[in-house]
Amino acid sequence: MSENNNPGNNNTDVPNDNPGDGEVDIAKLLSDEKVRAALEKIADDKLKAIKDKLDSAYAERDTAKKTLEAQQKAAAEAEATRLEQEGKVAEALKVRIAQLEKESKETADREAAAEARIVVLTRDLAINAQLKLGDFKNAKAQAAAEREIQSLLTKNDKNQWVGTKGEPLSDVVKAYLADPENSYLLAAKANGGSGTGTIKSNSSGSDGKRKKLSEMTQAEVIALAQEGKL
Repeated sequence: MSENNNPGNNNTDVPNDNPGDGEVDIAKLLSDEKVRAALEKIADDKLKAIKDKLDSAYAERDTAKKTLEAQQKAAAEAEATRLEQEGKVAEALKVRIAQLEKESKETADREAAAEARIVVLTRDLAINAQLKLGDFKNAKAQAAAEREIQSLLTKNDKNQWVGTKGEPLSDVVKAYLADPENSYLLAAKANGGSGTGTIKSNSSGSDGKRKKLSEMTQAEVIALAQEGKL
């Protein structure tokens, strides 16, 4: 007598001829332009939503801070006025001085924050100018490169943005663009040129005089900016 007359129960005994079935080749999937574009859009949409929430939160925080500062200033002035009316002039002056010192510190903090922001934006501008020498697939690809290069930079003792080993920013960008792992960000080359390197400015006209900015090509303007001649 057979121990198992149900052939449907023997499925577990059938060998799997395709052990890879059901597995996804991530590398192959990511090499598909449409898939990568779809993933980038999802990431961009999520980042935009986060940025919008942060912007809203920062705006509410700034409004609340300004309201609190105005209330504190009014309270200090009211206290100083009360002391004056009571004939306590010295105490009133001390209250006003303390309030002004507090406001001065807050102004200094805001100026320091603004200065730090300017430093960062200057770095981003320099990176952007260098990356214009590369031929990216699209604006999103260039933005991705900018973010990665930002993480590769530091400031030296001369307040200049350089690589972590002290190399010039232009060399950091060249190395990044030459790295095969970053080639997916670049458009396919139509010739054998490298697409990278520093362009020498040719800002002089045939008469030897400097051209007007309106007469220069975009590459010449970028070269002048890199050489600090604008």
